[in-house]
Amino acid sequence: MVSSLGWNRDRPFPEESVLPDARPASKQHDDGADVELWKRALVTAIGSLGLLFFSGTVLSEDKRQGSEWDQIPLVQRSLGSLTQPTEETVEAKQTTLGVRENHILVLDFFAPWCAPCLEASRALNTLEASYRKTGKQPVKAIVEVLPINIDVSSLERSNAFATRVGLDAYFGDSEGRLFEALGGTSLPYIVVLIPSEDGKDDLDERIILKQSGFFGLDPLRAVIDKYRNLPSDLPEPSPEVRAGTKTRSAEDAFEFSSELLSSTDVSIFDLAVRWRRRTSKTDLDFSLTRSLNRIEYQPPFPPYAYSDETPLVRSEITSGMRVIAKRTTSETFAPYLEIGGYEGFTDHRSLWMDERYRQTEGGSPEYRTASPWGFDAGLGFRREYVPLSAFLEAGLTYQFDRVSPGYTRSLTPGLQRGEDKLDTWAFRLSTENALSVRLRTLHECSLIDTSGRELRFSYAGSLARSLSERWVLRADWGLSKEKPRFNSRSLGLYLEREITGSTFAGGGLRWYGDSGEIEDKKIISSAAPALHTVHPDVGIKWIGSQLAARINAGAYFSRYAETGTGTVEFFHLYQDRDWLFFDFALSYSF
Repeated sequence: MVSSLGWNRDRPFPEESVLPDARPASKQHDDGADVELWKRALVTAIGSLGLLFFSGTVLSEDKRQGSEWDQIPLVQRSLGSLTQPTEETVEAKQTTLGVRENHILVLDFFAPWCAPCLEASRALNTLEASYRKTGKQPVKAIVEVLPINIDVSSLERSNAFATRVGLDAYFGDSEGRLFEALGGTSLPYIVVLIPSEDGKDDLDERIILKQSGFFGLDPLRAVIDKYRNLPSDLPEPSPEVRAGTKTRSAEDAFEFSSELLSSTDVSIFDLAVRWRRRTSKTDLDFSLTRSLNRIEYQPPFPPYAYSDETPLVRSEITSGMRVIAKRTTSETFAPYLEIGGYEGFTDHRSLWMDERYRQTEGGSPEYRTASPWGFDAGLGFRREYVPLSAFLEAGLTYQFDRVSPGYTRSLTPGLQRGEDKLDTWAFRLSTENALSVRLRTLHECSLIDTSGRELRFSYAGSLARSLSERWVLRADWGLSKEKPRFNSRSLGLYLEREITGSTFAGGGLRWYGDSGEIEDKKIISSAAPALHTVHPDVGIKWIGSQLAARINAGAYFSRYAETGTGTVEFFHLYQDRDWLFFDFALSYSF
């Protein structure tokens, strides 16, 4: 199953300072600022990534050397022909992998709440039988599939999963010890072990395959047959053996999402459709978006209001598209290319400013009606630098924006039109580390260079921690800095609980604050004053074998500092607002 349906935790606040925007750029250059910021950015990025790389490598070594995984205890549970097994009727005994001569072991790690595991386990349950049916099961190398459950917290759910798959028995891996010892970080996880000679071989030398995810039986059979010196063109198993098994060459997912943000005078409504296809060679992601920005424009108070300004309601629609193509032929390196574009006002701020200038300067010959649009193109890669545990991603993006410009008046030369074309280069470097089966971290650094602006450095981090079998805690934090004096900070916490095997509920709180945008006191400026925003939300999601859904609801409480001398004309734009937030998404995999 392919689905990106998540909690949508990365959306910016409705009034958060983002780039680019439509305000007139007021550039107050400080000699050596670029050099100083570049030094800080590079030192921070290289230092943090180096530390994470080192810790990830050491952790990986500890995993490989830390224990003799063939002696980790497992609990074997035999269901037999029971249709409704219970704790009293299921036979259980303790065992280990031990030394199994003449056996090729295929370890199928699963959890009863893992939807993709259902398809993988059903297919793997036929693998052993397929060799018997085709007569390719010599005594010297018998293929044996061992289904191993890493979440034994609920015997009822575990037995129900086994019954759906058609298992006669499965093994319980208490606290995921064997799963973690063999490098597992995500499900489904498949490991292939070859026989041990005289029981004296190095344990790691017995591992000929580690695979996160399921891509059909053919790749597994090719690995097994190569070791056994058998031709890879084995006959297909009978229809009876393959019943219920899917070995698709491609996986598709379709997602629809909508989002509403509403305050007393501003409303934002977004719609998006997304299609994604994954194959063994490529990963294609295509999305279309449609946004409605609605404002109830209010002129500033006298003496800053012009006599010809009138309150009104204005709505504008923005359309966008994005395509991301990734090459996935390598197990450890995946380059990607992305392009996107939009037409229309990207936020309510630029729409509000455009209405202000349209009413005050629309009669001037220097005024031009704004038609915002833009496009971007980027390339990058994702590399697995510690097997199945640590990933490095880097990307470079160019973005062009035709924005709604600002206007200023002076005695000479009169009305001045601000810059309406912005060129932005952005470099992003991130690292994701699965420190254990219960702990995952993400760190991302970016440098953004926009024409008419100083260089902006940003950092964002997150940590996801499984507190128990049913509780997960996520924390995220971030900061940005731009010369000469813009700074922002953010911090968030989110707690999620598993209600049933497919239903999850959670809630969280996020805070954002910044020092205000750069304002030149000598001219009228649309630069925003300092901002603080609090965002509580709650949500529920349901994940089935093919269908998934998510609903989130919450609020944003935005509080601005007092407008300065240059920004008082935009008093109504930068007034305190309480926003209501609603988000819905539906995903179908096929």
